[in-house]
Amino acid sequence: MIAMTADEAKNRFGKLLSTAQREPVTIVKRGKGVAVVVSQEEYTRLQAVANAYWALRADLALLDTDWLSAEDSEALLKVLIENAQM
Repeated sequence: MIAMTADEAKNRFGKLLSTAQREPVTIVKRGKGVAVVVSQEEYTRLQAVANAYWALRADLALLDTDWLSAEDSEALLKVLIENAQM
């Protein structure tokens, strides 16, 4: 993955866009990566992977029989909220 400083990305925006079409570009500010620019195609692919992952997790959750009832969930949330406010 290629890296560009934030200033370079700002000053050479066209280069940033053309490079991102070929590979992800890390934007670095003060020596730390702060963002990654990817092509629309790569972003769409990553979104599809994430959606498939969460759909699988949802399907697996439906197979789980250890669900809390609505009443138990409400009681647990009240306790968590009370503890968070302390």
